[in-house]
Amino acid sequence: MCPARSERRVSVVNPASGSEDHVDAVLELATDRGFSVRVTEAAGDARRYAAAEADGADLLAAVGGVGTIPTRTRDDDGDGRNRADDRR
Repeated sequence: MCPARSERRVSVVNPASGSEDHVDAVLELATDRGFSVRVTEAAGDARRYAAAEADGADLLAAVGGVGTIPTRTRDDDGDGRNRADDRR
């Protein structure tokens, strides 16, 4: 079940979320489905990775705990807009 060749899928994964036992399964599922995967290692990585990948990706998936989505959609440039609103 791979995406069309022209589609670029990226997953940003926080391995420290939850019980931390999901990483191997997520990596396998994501790569099997044509995602490139960025794994966070330090605070701020998720936001940096998502920002770096957003313009070139057809699909950007965030994988982690309760802070995963807010971390990736924060208003970083101060214009008052939530980045998630730009993708609707």
